[in-house]
Amino acid sequence: MKDTLNGGCVDIWLDEIVPCLKDIKTGEIKETVVFKIESRSFLRKFKEKDGWGINWINVPTEVEVYALALKVYGFALNKELLNHYIGVIGASFLGILHPFHFMLDKGAAQKLLEVYTYEWN
Repeated sequence: MKDTLNGGCVDIWLDEIVPCLKDIKTGEIKETVVFKIESRSFLRKFKEKDGWGINWINVPTEVEVYALALKVYGFALNKELLNHYIGVIGASFLGILHPFHFMLDKGAAQKLLEVYTYEWN
């Protein structure tokens, strides 16, 4: 893998190119977002032994690493939870698509990505 990284390539196989994720069993389309991994420590949990094709922390520091994630819709379950999100994580009320529709600005979203861990399947 080191030679592959030095050459600027990562060996992957694509079954279909779509601007999102597509469930190959159901055909369901999921919207996605791409973001640059700013914190190298974030990469430590993505290891070859856990099913990744690479130990991501070993990628040279001069190589930019990006992540593909499902797009999250900001709908709270109820007003109490909405107020909790506003007070604790810095959410802003929108109320456009749903009565408890909220958003996170870039700073609040980045803080969540750096603080919490997620299971990526």
